[in-house]
Amino acid sequence: MKLHNEAFLTRGILDLPYAQSKIDNTEANVNKYAFPATDWKKELLKKSTMNQRGNFSVSGGGGVANYFIAGSFTQDNGMMKVDKRNNFNNNIDLKTYNLRSNIGLKVTKTTDVMVRLYGSFDDYTGPITSGTQMYRNIMRSNPVLFPAWYPIDAEHFGVNHILFGNAERGQYLNPYADMVRGYKTIYPFAHGSPV
Repeated sequence: MKLHNEAFLTRGILDLPYAQSKIDNTEANVNKYAFPATDWKKELLKKSTMNQRGNFSVSGGGGVANYFIAGSFTQDNGMMKVDKRNNFNNNIDLKTYNLRSNIGLKVTKTTDVMVRLYGSFDDYTGPITSGTQMYRNIMRSNPVLFPAWYPIDAEHFGVNHILFGNAERGQYLNPYADMVRGYKTIYPFAHGSPV
């Protein structure tokens, strides 16, 4: 906030974006909902995740035929936290299956036939926007305008949804609200072709 104000002053703009009282109250952590200092990375991202990789291959043959078959499996898990108040998992879950097959036949002394096949299958579930876009939202969101969410108070006792934070009539992107607004599923599809 101090640097933002300083940037305005160096350009000769005297109408500063942050009052000194807001800066002081935010520094003193007076009220995290009235004077937030939202660490968007901490709110939305886990500290670690585990991914898995597996590969196999088989090859062999003789004077007439030879073969090579290889496969791999990849399980990529995202870094996004999952809010237990939602009934879905908004984190990235990407499974990729690859299969390659090469079969060669010696038809005559001068003629060989080779068949090569390759396929890749993806199974994706994750946030509506991409993981890359979610990270951009985290890095570009102002940490002192509003908290990620507000607790339910007496006035909102009957509300059954998360009270997302925002400012100035909701004109700002809240990356937390964007992350937990839903998910998309891309069912397994194949890409690849004979080589």
